[in-house]
Amino acid sequence: MVVVLGSEEVDEVKSNSNCKTELDGKVTGNGDDGQKEPIKPLQLAVMVPQDAAPGVTFLQIDLDEHGRRLSIMVPEQAAPGDKLVLTEEDGSSAEDRRWSVKVVKTSSVPAVSVGSDDATGPTQLTVPVPADAIPGETWLEIDTGDGQRLSLKVPVEAMPGQDKLVLKRKDPSEEDCNDDDWHCTLVRLRNTRPATVRSREYDLSSLAIAEPLRAPVVPDDIAYRRLVKAIEAAGGFVSPKMVRGCGPMGVPGILTTEPIEAGEELCRIPLKLHISEHKSKEAAPQLHDSMEKAPGIPNERCDEAGLSSFLTLLLHNAEDRAVERASREARGEAIAEDDMTMGEIPEGMSAEPDVWRVWERYFDGLLAEDFLWHPYRQAASDIQAFREGMKPSPETQHVISMANDIIAVHGCAKGHVPKELGQRFELSMFLRARMSVLSRVFHAKHGSTLVPVVDLFNHTANPSVLWRWCDVDDAEIPCPPEGAMVVTAARAHEAGEELLDSYGARSNVLLFRTYGFTQPPELEPGWSCCLSPERQPPEVADIYTRFLPPASASPMIILDSKRLDEALVASLNAAVSAGNDAPEFLRQLVTASRKPYEQDDSLRPALEALRCIREKDPSSHAWWEGVGCEVSGNDFTRVKMSEYLCLTTYIEAYQHFADPESQPIDRCLERARGVTAVLQQALEMLKENHCFQMMSTVVEGPEIINPKGERVL
Repeated sequence: MVVVLGSEEVDEVKSNSNCKTELDGKVTGNGDDGQKEPIKPLQLAVMVPQDAAPGVTFLQIDLDEHGRRLSIMVPEQAAPGDKLVLTEEDGSSAEDRRWSVKVVKTSSVPAVSVGSDDATGPTQLTVPVPADAIPGETWLEIDTGDGQRLSLKVPVEAMPGQDKLVLKRKDPSEEDCNDDDWHCTLVRLRNTRPATVRSREYDLSSLAIAEPLRAPVVPDDIAYRRLVKAIEAAGGFVSPKMVRGCGPMGVPGILTTEPIEAGEELCRIPLKLHISEHKSKEAAPQLHDSMEKAPGIPNERCDEAGLSSFLTLLLHNAEDRAVERASREARGEAIAEDDMTMGEIPEGMSAEPDVWRVWERYFDGLLAEDFLWHPYRQAASDIQAFREGMKPSPETQHVISMANDIIAVHGCAKGHVPKELGQRFELSMFLRARMSVLSRVFHAKHGSTLVPVVDLFNHTANPSVLWRWCDVDDAEIPCPPEGAMVVTAARAHEAGEELLDSYGARSNVLLFRTYGFTQPPELEPGWSCCLSPERQPPEVADIYTRFLPPASASPMIILDSKRLDEALVASLNAAVSAGNDAPEFLRQLVTASRKPYEQDDSLRPALEALRCIREKDPSSHAWWEGVGCEVSGNDFTRVKMSEYLCLTTYIEAYQHFADPESQPIDRCLERARGVTAVLQQALEMLKENHCFQMMSTVVEGPEIINPKGERVL
């Protein structure tokens, strides 16, 4: 019984209500004659019978030809038709075999039958691939209509929600064919690709714990020194006055070993050493081609998936080198710290030797990053605790959605990585790769890129280093022909100081969702709150529907205390075009969005402190002065207070527009007076001219243009 896509054999299927299968797809079962075909794998998959009672029924499973059997209770979380994957645990002996059990959910799907034979039942079935299926993982339970059931794994090439599976009963006269054997063909519409990655609520526990590496990583300081040596050998420059170490916060970063002058060059990393979508496509074109062919990945995300897959393979290679080093050390071999031996470039990849050596050293260091502190991992570790701690923030659903997206993209990509590029493509390593792109990438002249050494500087709101792009004709700094990223000191430093970069003037909301940390609220440069009907309560989502036309009713609006978001501008104009009151839309949206924060018990100390501060000074937002560090230092509290202050900014901006006498601007939050003044002008223009346009969304001097073309500051 073979499932075939075109002429390629990809899986197997058996009609049997109580079958036993190896994980490679080969199926054996109990025939009517009672004869058994024993198998001896380290893993078994068993279907839960339709008449099983979870938590009550025991299944008897034959293990080998000697008559040994395994007795297991059907787990309570299992349901009839699910698969139980049994894995023999390490350390088991022939006398004491210990097993772990994992429940794999199956989907029951309707089938359309074509033709019928009175003796054998339907001859052909057509089954849609469910939209929530995971290719290569989800099992489908198919009722043939004649009392039989087929169990079929969704092929890895299938596109959920779009493709169909056509099953034809095989001719019993064929060689090695039984009466209940079926042939399956995947049917797809031409040129069908999804607009987005089809995601759903996965079991995030697979992201919760960093899988233990097979060998110890290179110590951080040694990995840094080896990386610097490789960069210099490839034509780059890294100041000998810098060293890898922990600063006052205890987080690994870059420290000085000698005094540094203002303007002094700290590092120069040539473009050829960067790792970007373009560079990864040059190094592994076959990998990127495979992502373009992978069903389920939209065209606009193929390069992103290609880069993440490339990083995943290089991380696996780094782990292999760690295993080799451990093996050599176990044999008593001494490995010099300055060992610059380069591994073999995998078949199907290409790069200049000096570039590949830098990448190897870079990934030796990157392998130590497990990102356990990031909210994606926090949500996966205890999703209920994460929801409780973050409520009512819309960031809760954003984080969960992004964690689900990582699993979804990995599921789409894993079956299409060419085997010659690497035999392993584990989710845990793919997560490290995606998180590295998210938290380390620079948006430079030639697009988004990872830059060795430059991405080791930690963040501060007041940076002590500056980075810029340097071209070959730059008169100040010698650069290679392709250009380089250059970092210089923004001020003088004493020996032992930490060198700090700025990741941008980001609110704690945006810092947390991207990098997984927040900064003290007194250093936060502004506040933000990301609103979307999909991530807000129904009573708030209804506001979008009532005020905006259908084509504009699902915007992602990023409210910010320093600028007007383009989506907000478009939504206000759309409300007017639909004949609705745009200022009223804004008022209802921000007021309803802020209400849940005022009902949040965990925020009460911070909100009470803010109320007391504003009674003395209405323009102040210094809530942290009235609470202890256990409150002001909590990441969840910092994120939610940033959102609360941002929503308050827009509520007061509306009030100032509607009645400037009762809400004068000097009683609005001082930090946000710029956007308050600009929004007042925008709402007045909407009232008079029914539309407005922002020439610049930054509040330091934006220009608003009315329909007559008159510029208003």
